[in-house]
This record gives sequence, structure tokens and C-alpha cells, in this order.
Amino acid sequence: MVWMATPVHLVAGLTSVHLDRRSILRLSTEDLAALAKEFRRVFHDSGFVLEPLDSGDFLLLGPQIPVAQTSEPARAMGNSIADALGAGDPALRRLGAEIEMWLHEHPVNDARRRRGEAPVTGLWLWGGGPSPVPSDTHPASAASSDIAFGSDAYLEGLWASIGKKVFPLPQQLTDVFGYPEVQRAVLVIEIGPMLHPNPRWTFFDAVAQIDRAFIAPAVDALGAAKVERLVILANDHQLTLRARDRFKLWRRIPPGLSGLQ
Repeated sequence: MVWMATPVHLVAGLTSVHLDRRSILRLSTEDLAALAKEFRRVFHDSGFVLEPLDSGDFLLLGPQIPVAQTSEPARAMGNSIADALGAGDPALRRLGAEIEMWLHEHPVNDARRRRGEAPVTGLWLWGGGPSPVPSDTHPASAASSDIAFGSDAYLEGLWASIGKKVFPLPQQLTDVFGYPEVQRAVLVIEIGPMLHPNPRWTFFDAVAQIDRAFIAPAVDALGAAKVERLVILANDHQLTLRARDRFKLWRRIPPGLSGLQ
């Protein structure tokens, strides 16, 4: 079995424990390696193993247990974690509690506090299922003209399954247009990592920056017929626009995100 294991900083309130907008952490390569090595030593007889990911998360590999219905941690921001984590399997819940105790006062967290970074108080275990059978062949040719940007763990896993690598998210959308051989591009833009280096930003400041750097330029490129189609996914909402939509003259669309609402 394999699960996503996302490092989180849980916030204790008066009546519940919850995630705030900066609770989802992306760890450095050094922190990932140190925690994975220590996990192998402490939990060596549990049957579970942590594998670091380039995205700053972990994969948790373990024995066969019933698949629990779990949600992505970003969906639980601002809410109590009790409902989001669900009932789950007792073995998985017990492991999660043991991981929290293991991380308490861990040397990695001591170093993070000294650097002014939020400590890792737990690993959010989610997206579990049977581990895929490794294959020596990848259908890379099926997506030879596709490219992906971002640090999302699921995106990296999907791209690895076709033998390709995800590129870091560019500073602005126009950088993507520097790949003329590419027919399709996907960008996964996460708000959490934008908030950590900008402590004064609110959620809406981050959304406004996404609008300026990515959404508005994408709409402009669509209007200039530089791209054929634009698909925007925001949580459970999807909007698809095509270049020919610019001929719908009876609709005057405001720029950027305001025109997509």
C-alpha cells in the first residue's frame, strides 16, 4: 500500500485542532532525508517506510490494510481535522498518533524553530491505495508534446509514470511560451507555498498574485489567439475557454480573475 504523507503544522484552538493557511509545509531536501532516515530507525518493526519526494512531501509505503476515505489536507484549511481525517483504519490512526509523538521535540523541528520556520507536528496521511507494479517501459511518446510545472506530489507521480519530469513553477506565465515545441502545458499553482515567504499576505493577496502572473496573461493569450484553449481548475470548479469565444461580442469580459467568476 502507498499513501501521500504531507508534513503539516497543526494549530491547537480552544476546542479543536485545525489547519490554517500556512499549515501545509514543504520541507527541504535535508529535512526530508533526516526524517526519512530517523523514521526507518524508530519505526523499523512497523512495516511502514517513508520515501522523500522532490515536492517536499513523503510517500508512505506499508502493509495491506483497508483503504480509508481521506481528503487532501488543503481541503481542511480553517476546519477541525477530526472530520477531515475520517474514521480510517485503526492501524493508520495509531501510526499517525505515534508520528506526532515522534516529531514532538525532534531535532529537525528544533532546527526549524531556530530558523524561524514552523515545526512539523504531524504527517497528513491521505490518498492511500495499492502500490502500482513497477514497469520498465513508460509510454513517454504518448505525451511527448506535453509539459508540466509545479511542485504538487500527485503531478510529479503522474509525470513519472510516463517517464517525464516536472519543471519548477515559473515566475510568470510568459516563461511557458518559451517552449515552442510544446502543444499542451499544465501548471499546478499552490497558495500555501506562496504565503510562507510573505508573512503579511492574506489568502486574497496570494490569489491576486496568481491572477497577475498567470490568469490574466492566459486570458490575454487566448484573446490574441496565441493559445487555443484554456482550462482553469480551482478546487471543484472547472472553467474552459476557447480562442473562438473572443468572437462572442455580446459579452464584454473583464480582465483576469474577475472575468472568470
